[in-house]
Amino acid sequence: MSSLEARGLRYRYPTTGRTTVGDRAAAIDDVSMSLAPGRLVALTGPSGSGKTTLLWLLAKLLEPEVGTVRLGDTAVTDLSTAQRVGIALVPQGNGLAASLTARENVPLPLLARTRRRRAQAAAGERSDTALDAVGLRESGGHLIEELSGGQQQRVAIARGLALAPAVLLADEPTSELDHGNRERVLHLLRGVAERGATVLMATHDPEAAALADAQIALDEGRRV
Repeated sequence: MSSLEARGLRYRYPTTGRTTVGDRAAAIDDVSMSLAPGRLVALTGPSGSGKTTLLWLLAKLLEPEVGTVRLGDTAVTDLSTAQRVGIALVPQGNGLAASLTARENVPLPLLARTRRRRAQAAAGERSDTALDAVGLRESGGHLIEELSGGQQQRVAIARGLALAPAVLLADEPTSELDHGNRERVLHLLRGVAERGATVLMATHDPEAAALADAQIALDEGRRV
């Protein structure tokens, strides 16, 4: 797999109380990084430092004012390119469809990529495997709205695992979890990295960050 490279990313939004660039505030200001495959990296910083914004820029769910994102030799210019090269985001707040079951939620990104029946069947098998990995196989038939916050977070993580991404971006993946499931999820993220993917985990948890191979710290949108 290839390294994820970001160069000179800047993203601004209208607000007050932050370091300003022109008449707008810098949510992300001139951030560059190189993330090698096979490594689990923690993205740290206080609330409002830009961690979530940076993950969304890397996943191309937001477009930077300036700056580039590349995965190996491929310029990641838009969301479809990000999905094609295997960049996946597990968002904070899970991003799940409340009216669907856990088992229906997990394969949605996989099913969106293919209409072939064999591939659809494989997506279902990968989804069951991912739910089992996060300890929720028996809860697969429950609607998302019937699950606890921690269970919902684990379903979102299962969806990311099922994609088998080249790059997994996880936004506060342990924030809703008890100690046992926190350890389970960190072990799974480590396993994704050990299989050759790049894993970038935004976290407020110093113990989780300490388990990463490296840390990137943000403050007021800048690397520190």
